[in-house]
Amino acid sequence: MLITSLNNKMVLYANSLKEKKYRDIEKKYLIEGEHLISMATDIECIFTTDLNYVNDKATVYYVSENVLKKLSFVQAPQGIIAIVNKQNYSFNDGLSSYLLCDKVADPGNMGTIIRTALAFNVDMIILENGSVDIYNEKVIRSSQGAILKCKIIYASLSDTILKLQNNNVKVYASTLSDRSINLKDVKKIGKYALVVGNEGSGVSKHIQDISDYNIKIMHSNAIDSLNVGVATSIMLYYFDSLKK
Repeated sequence: MLITSLNNKMVLYANSLKEKKYRDIEKKYLIEGEHLISMATDIECIFTTDLNYVNDKATVYYVSENVLKKLSFVQAPQGIIAIVNKQNYSFNDGLSSYLLCDKVADPGNMGTIIRTALAFNVDMIILENGSVDIYNEKVIRSSQGAILKCKIIYASLSDTILKLQNNNVKVYASTLSDRSINLKDVKKIGKYALVVGNEGSGVSKHIQDISDYNIKIMHSNAIDSLNVGVATSIMLYYFDSLKK
């Protein structure tokens, strides 16, 4: 059966997931495009305009172009959208590498950070409460599906850092303070947690103070600082290279 009504119950339900409050209530979110859907493992249902599409792991709803446009986040929909169940990970202090985000707010930056964390073997990403919603469609798109493969949780960074340090994980806070050491002066790395900060205010002073090290990337005086996504990429690449 082809769904053509914009007021269909399932269409309205899916459309509500564009809003964070409903994603939080239902613990589900939307992904769009065959690339992302092929990477997802916990799909509830799929909406598509392709009447020949078959998926043996999820319920498929065939919809009109107008219905898909209602559900899509973009001007030119890719023809397929899915409802996916949110991740349900718990904190684990027995891993080797962590990325801690201190209220990173920009969805594009967060997507880049998640994608980079997957590329450079970060075991878990921990976001300070109040950080951007990782199920924001801009985060999902800019992560290029990495969000579907990374372990990500929200938690107090202060509490997290103390737990990690009790398990011999060294914490490195990225900051431009005078006491920061040059990233290149880190010559070896064991179990580590890298902390990166908000686009405007950086890593909070309290987090800087309780971290084991403050580090910075040395660059020319032509700019004041690097974009948090770029800086995170450089630091994770460097740390990953030290472990090989």
